[in-house]
Amino acid sequence: YKYTEINRKMHDTTPPEGPSGYQNYTSCEDVLAILEGIYSKKRFDEPYNTFALNLLKNQTRRGKIPAKISEKYPDITVANKTGELSQVENDVALILCDDFDISFIIFIDDIPLKENGATDYDLKNKVQVTISELGLKLVEFYKENKF
Repeated sequence: YKYTEINRKMHDTTPPEGPSGYQNYTSCEDVLAILEGIYSKKRFDEPYNTFALNLLKNQTRRGKIPAKISEKYPDITVANKTGELSQVENDVALILCDDFDISFIIFIDDIPLKENGATDYDLKNKVQVTISELGLKLVEFYKENKF
């Protein structure tokens, strides 16, 4: 994972960048490698691979990629992991269907703040809804084209 850096603990949250002043970074390439490794059962030895997949399946933050997919297609499993900061909305998922399985990774950074420098939660909510709509469009594209 050559583009991933763990520079601080995950809940180092005051300010959003953390008291340490350091950020964590990753890339779509690195996340895809992890998702593909979990999906193919080649990332971890058992029972840890199943444990990792179950962690993703049991994610409680379901307002992005899984939201609209689960509403329309409750039989589709979306195993995802989100990430948020004041100007960040990320989600990565394995979308597991009878007809196909796909990985979907979306990283959105530099979401504008309000004029006073505060987080714009209305805009972040719109970004989350757009991510959920993209997830549904991706599934419907695959269903329509029989990949």
